[in-house]
Formats: sequence, structure tokens, C-alpha cells
Amino acid sequence: MRANWLVWDQPLARAEAKRALEQAIELDSGYGLPHSLLAMILQREFSRALAWPPEVLDRAFALAKREVELSDGEGTSHAALGHLYLERRCFDTALRHMERANEINPANPASKADLGILLTRIGRAEEGLESMRDARRIDPYFGPSWQSRRCLRVVLGKHRNTRSRFGRCGAGLSRC
Repeated sequence: MRANWLVWDQPLARAEAKRALEQAIELDSGYGLPHSLLAMILQREFSRALAWPPEVLDRAFALAKREVELSDGEGTSHAALGHLYLERRCFDTALRHMERANEINPANPASKADLGILLTRIGRAEEGLESMRDARRIDPYFGPSWQSRRCLRVVLGKHRNTRSRFGRCGAGLSRC
């Protein structure tokens, strides 16, 4: 699915992805993957621009729940729903879905990184850091895990050597 390969951080590509996903849902409402991908785009837009109305997040949540109904065995569906439960501060349910995403696809570094971020947010930073290490072991070139690991190291209070240990791996610690 082309929408999954577009760079969602670029406005034109994100708009194209949203159109393609809306069209895919319209053409086949029983195909689950477009639901969760569109939910992730909407959640990302909501979390980056607090001016969005809460209905955007509600729509994303409904799409992600629908995806889990349609494709319970798809890790992306559980990851998307986990992110949205995290946004709603339903940490136990978010953890359950993130763990399910990792159970379905244990070789997905993004799922490992997502789990690490969640574990950190619920006070289990050491486990979160280990999940980041797992993501890196799966794919040594996986980028977001390095930024997330820096955030985890700050949470753990081990930030003294963070910059020297991780070198050039994105913008500074302000992304945490």
C-alpha cells in the first residue's frame, strides 16, 4: 500500500496518504490496514498541533478500533490502537495492545521502539530502554530508536554521556 511508504512528516505526502487511505476504506471497508494507517496519521497530526479539535482523535480511535475488529492478527492495528490508548492515558490498555503488536510481529523494530516509549511513560524506564535495544538489535539502521533511547537515558538520569554515546542521531534532546 503506497500510503504506508510515503513520508508522513511532509505535508504533501501526508495529504496524499490520507486521500489514498480514505479511498481505500471507501472501496473496501472490510480491509483493515487502511483504518489503522489513517488512525496513525490523524493521531500524529493531533499530537503535533494541539489546536485540532478532539473529534480528530475520536475519529482516529474509531478507525483503530475498527482495524482491530477486522484484523486482530495484524500488529499494526494493535500498535495504532495502543498509541491512541496512550494518548487517552489508558496506560494498561495501551500496554496490552503494544505487547500484542510485539507478540504478533516480534521482528518489527518500530513496535519494539513504541513499546519502549510506552514503558518509559508508565515508569518502567529500564524495560523501555531494553525494548529500544531490542529494536536496534533487530535493525541496526532503525533511526527512531536512537532518539527514543536518548529520551529514555534522560529519564533514567544517565544523560551525562548521551550526546557522545549516540553521536549524530537527529535533533537534540528537546524532542523528548
